[in-house]
Amino acid sequence: MAEGVEAGAPEFEEALGFLDPGIVWNAGDLGSTRGREQMAALLDDLLEIADAYEISLTEIREGEGDLVYAAVERAITAKGSGIETTIPVFITFRIENGLIAQMDEYLDRHEALEAAGLRE
Repeated sequence: MAEGVEAGAPEFEEALGFLDPGIVWNAGDLGSTRGREQMAALLDDLLEIADAYEISLTEIREGEGDLVYAAVERAITAKGSGIETTIPVFITFRIENGLIAQMDEYLDRHEALEAAGLRE
């Protein structure tokens, strides 16, 4: 598994506590999932190809209603080749009953801001 990420670790279990059990994750090219188990399986698939995987929060803003906008950078080191890349990703989160019920990822910042009801 990738450096710094371990399923079953206290940090991982704590993070799951912020997610609605039926969470919907629309992860762009990675696909879509419904529920914590499918989400964890998709993350496991991603981590199978990575020696290291880190996510850094670069911006967060309250959107309209129950929406939150966040910009993150995914730093990935590919297994075997050691090729490193950083990918900016823009996410809208829908909050229901204090938990993240849906995450929609975008590669375009403007599109994500608009989805959250925000402007530049």
